[in-house]
Amino acid sequence: MKLYFVRHGQTEFNHIGRIQGGRIDSPLTQKGIEGAKKVGKRLSEIKFNQVYVSPLQRAKDTASFIMAENKDSDQPAIIEETNFRELQFGQWEGQLITDIEGERQYVNLKTRPEKYDPSQHQGESYQQLVERSRHALNKIISHHSEAANLLIVSHGITLTTLLKDLEGKELSAYRESGLLDNTSISIMETDDEGLNFTLIAYNS
Repeated sequence: MKLYFVRHGQTEFNHIGRIQGGRIDSPLTQKGIEGAKKVGKRLSEIKFNQVYVSPLQRAKDTASFIMAENKDSDQPAIIEETNFRELQFGQWEGQLITDIEGERQYVNLKTRPEKYDPSQHQGESYQQLVERSRHALNKIISHHSEAANLLIVSHGITLTTLLKDLEGKELSAYRESGLLDNTSISIMETDDEGLNFTLIAYNS
């Protein structure tokens, strides 16, 4: 089974530097739309057995632009999976990054995830994110054969964290290489129903 993970296209909040987590959304920019179409062209020859997306509109729109370029005449439905939504930032959501980037927990969020404590701003922890995203992934893997190709369109922190976890990395290493880029493709392969994973491509 091959799992194709794609981060959504650039959004207006990405462009202006506002916190955009699991509870708020903003539209794709033109750059984000073009990026999604470019991904679609790169993946146009792949017959996907299923497409799974975060319920946030920026991810759903990205998935739609990707699949519009796919050459498969019998495309699967795009299925929303709630647990692929972005990390929730609580009271930080919608704020300008420049207004909070000096706070200790924002620094921990980006550089020391093992020390990130979101309780003061009523956010979600990395541990909670890993638990729910792994649960979602295990569920969808169980619904498909080992020969399946699955497309998962989600978010920067969610996918970065999930991929690092699938690689067996410690929590402290989740942000060591930064976040996945908008409309980047990462590919994992498993041939034992999700017990073990091999990284094929990362942030490409």
